[in-house]
Amino acid sequence: MKKIKKQKMTLDKLAIVIQQDFNDIKERFATKDDLKEAVAGLATKNELNELKEIVADLAITVVGLATKEELKQVHEEVIKSRDNVLTSNDKIVKELKLIREEQIAHTMAHKRVDDRVDDHETRIIQLENQPSARV
Repeated sequence: MKKIKKQKMTLDKLAIVIQQDFNDIKERFATKDDLKEAVAGLATKNELNELKEIVADLAITVVGLATKEELKQVHEEVIKSRDNVLTSNDKIVKELKLIREEQIAHTMAHKRVDDRVDDHETRIIQLENQPSARV
């Protein structure tokens, strides 16, 4: 086995090693251009404030929306109201049918009376035209 002889560190060697380390560090760190490129896709402070306002508006809108339970309740109330309206309409239709039937009966009664009056007028005219009826 060979012994490796350690060399003494000189100031020049130390400067070279430090310079190489600095060069390595420069290559690893981002440049201004690299940072600008990385930040280019991020939101600005104004955009974040606008987004904050939009989110606040959405929160207000969401608070104003009905829940599923509320929608079910409204649906049930609408069905009950519809049933009440239909029941009421049935009563109205029944009453209307009754009125129509009475109207038809009334009209027929008037027709019979009119027919009798016409018959009586015809008979009166015939009686008046008979010679024995004249005084």
